[in-house]
Amino acid sequence: MTTRITIFLGALVLLFGAWTGSVTAAEQADPQDSRLHFVHKLIETSSVAKRVASSTDPGVETLRRKAREHYQKAVRLHDKGDYAGTDAELMEATEAMFAAVRLMEEKQDVQGKLEKDLERKEASIRALLDAHNRIAQEKGSNPSNQELRQAAETKLRAAQQLRSKGDLEEALRYFNEAYFAVKLAVSELREGDTLVRNLKFATKEEEYRYELDRNDTHKMLVRLLLKERVKSESTRHMVESFVEKAAQLRQKAEAIAKKGDYEQAIEVLEESTRQLVRAIRGAGIFIPG
Repeated sequence: MTTRITIFLGALVLLFGAWTGSVTAAEQADPQDSRLHFVHKLIETSSVAKRVASSTDPGVETLRRKAREHYQKAVRLHDKGDYAGTDAELMEATEAMFAAVRLMEEKQDVQGKLEKDLERKEASIRALLDAHNRIAQEKGSNPSNQELRQAAETKLRAAQQLRSKGDLEEALRYFNEAYFAVKLAVSELREGDTLVRNLKFATKEEEYRYELDRNDTHKMLVRLLLKERVKSESTRHMVESFVEKAAQLRQKAEAIAKKGDYEQAIEVLEESTRQLVRAIRGAGIFIPG
């Protein structure tokens, strides 16, 4: 679809250029000037006009309004016999319509990418939920772990509803929260397994990236589980103090990593994650850490 529209717009540009470059004096005196008719059709009745009119994007609507304004100026200038001014305004009107279509194409490309991101994220969540089921059957799970899974399932259902309504960006936020929750639930069940205990990294930088991801997971869990759970003002203050300390340590770790000292950065980042674990435990949810 995008390619066809681009080719069509290119043809219109060439056609418009040919008309504006070959207008005779007789045509300029004609009140039904072919250029005016062409641009009017482009803005109001063409297939391009229909596509632009169907858009609810404010930017697209603004560009179409601008195209109409330039066209009306062209009509007034034509009536006054200012044909050079007419040409300039008609070109501005045409370019505004082309810009509107390009903007629509860009939005569609972004939306298509977002749709694919949602599909991949949902597939990852379902795979993790299946893994959680298998591991829980083998090893059992505690109430806090089940709470993590339930939170993931709740977020997943909310994300699916938002996606069905077309609110893709908000849906992605909920998918991400569901992903982090079930990912942590699976990690918790596997805590102590040989695979987890003996993780090996090719470089300290690779290990640092792993710790960054683990820190992100715990930050998401704080927001996911504690936002509505913590009612006591004193408990909330305690949780927030741990989170604030964790943020300061995270910032320090990132600064150290930028200098290439990944070993020290890992130590600081691990302490940041421990602060987040304290925040979660302080709110009454036990997780390993």
